[in-house]
Amino acid sequence: MLERILEQKSAITLDLQNIKKNGFVPRDWKLIEGYVEVLKPIFEATKELCQEKIPTLSMVNPILCTIETKLKNFISKNNDLISGISFARSVHKSITTRFQVCKTNTVYMLATIIDPRFKIIMLEVLEPHEVEAAKEILKIEVEALRTPPSNIQITNETTEQSEHTLEPSKSSLWDILNERSATIKHMEGQIDYVLREIQEYLKLPLISPTSNPLTWWSSNQTTFPNLLPVAMKYLGIPATSVCSERMFSKAGQIVTKRRQRLSPGSVEQLVFLHDNL
Repeated sequence: MLERILEQKSAITLDLQNIKKNGFVPRDWKLIEGYVEVLKPIFEATKELCQEKIPTLSMVNPILCTIETKLKNFISKNNDLISGISFARSVHKSITTRFQVCKTNTVYMLATIIDPRFKIIMLEVLEPHEVEAAKEILKIEVEALRTPPSNIQITNETTEQSEHTLEPSKSSLWDILNERSATIKHMEGQIDYVLREIQEYLKLPLISPTSNPLTWWSSNQTTFPNLLPVAMKYLGIPATSVCSERMFSKAGQIVTKRRQRLSPGSVEQLVFLHDNL
């Protein structure tokens, strides 16, 4: 609304003069301009985080960082109260306090890292150990989601080592240990491969912030097979409850007083058609 008032500043001033009413003084106009500049990035962030076609949870920390930076820049370049600097300080303090948990939450961190639009761009301004810690968290998550092999084959290396024993054992006493040794070597090889895959993924250039990361992962799923389950898990999480609230609103428009006999299955199909056609 304030932005619309600024757009119609000339018309409002002229109309107030014609009806001989006291209008806005220059101090008021400057204050409105300051409020608009402070609130504009928050308004744009709200629209971005309420989208349904692209992942939004991964956008939370980058957007928070952008808003905080814009507010700091506004505060640093203004030194008078009539520009809205007090309001900007209050908003900056509220955002920093309220959303601090998002910056340290593992779910938000993983969603941002696995998004090819951002990766570790938000961590590179921190200490190097913070970046390494984030990579370690991603590695642990990859290992947790990776499907373990059903059958572990004893490698040639294990066979060669067994040839150097003093006496070839005909007993099956050591079969379990041999299998576990082969499993450990296999897992170590998988961990090294996961680390290499993470490094290769992080080396790739970032895609545009306006691109759809799901399209990127669809094209690169065979290149990063171990990272794909992490992307599928975290990029599907919405940042807000707007999507579900919209769905309830649509259902309320379908199930009316004159359509109370609709079965749950019919309602589900109608809502699906309404949302996808």
